[in-house]
Amino acid sequence: MVALVKAAYEICHASAIDYGVAGGRRSMAHVFSALGYDKLAGPFPISYGANIPHWVFGIPIRDVERRLQLAGHAYYNFMARTEHPDIDIDYEQVFDIFGSG
Repeated sequence: MVALVKAAYEICHASAIDYGVAGGRRSMAHVFSALGYDKLAGPFPISYGANIPHWVFGIPIRDVERRLQLAGHAYYNFMARTEHPDIDIDYEQVFDIFGSG
């Protein structure tokens, strides 16, 4: 799951998106909190999610690397310093969709 968060971060960063917003159940709430996201809302039940409590988190994309580094987070190198050939992002398609690049 953290690899998906990294891919989303990479896309946002490359597309000059200012703010990332994500949500999820308790297990993902712990992941987003640990990665330095700010809690924006929750918990609240989601009707299409079996009324299980969900949270919403956000983070300024330009702050992700700094927040992880300042926290001495174990994922800092994974998120900010490591190229992952298995995370294959088609940036041409991304830039077509987001109109950036």
